[in-house]
Amino acid sequence: AGWAADAMIVNGMPRTTVRKIMQGIGSAGPAACMAVLGQTAALGQGSAEATTGLFVLAVGLGGASSAGYGTSLQDVSARYSGVLYGLTSILAAVSGAAGVYTTGVILDETSAWALVFQANAAVYAVGALAYALLYDATPLYPPGSVHADAPDSPSGGAGH
Repeated sequence: AGWAADAMIVNGMPRTTVRKIMQGIGSAGPAACMAVLGQTAALGQGSAEATTGLFVLAVGLGGASSAGYGTSLQDVSARYSGVLYGLTSILAAVSGAAGVYTTGVILDETSAWALVFQANAAVYAVGALAYALLYDATPLYPPGSVHADAPDSPSGGAGH
């Protein structure tokens, strides 16, 4: 995913656009796979091989996030990207724990894997939409600010 994103940036595509494309693949792709898994589970269809293939495809497409969200914090502030990544990781860990709990509740109450896959599809879709609407690669601090990145840093004040 990284080489594709780098190629788009080198060819003049704005960083914001590149990050949104890559995160779109990394979130909408798994959302589609999870929606299909949910539908096949609800209908009691699909072989173990097809189910495994869809799940592997979902995880593989999720890898595009490494060139989306995974690098986006470098764009907005190379200097503080570690702190920002740590803070967002806390939110991700809490969300992940809530997701595990919710999955347990769904399975205990309904025994329906279809609902689990459909809920995952919804979470992926909402994440894709939120990132597409809200992300902007413009650095947080203007050039010359005491907190601004150095001119030779990855974001270099170049913005989007």
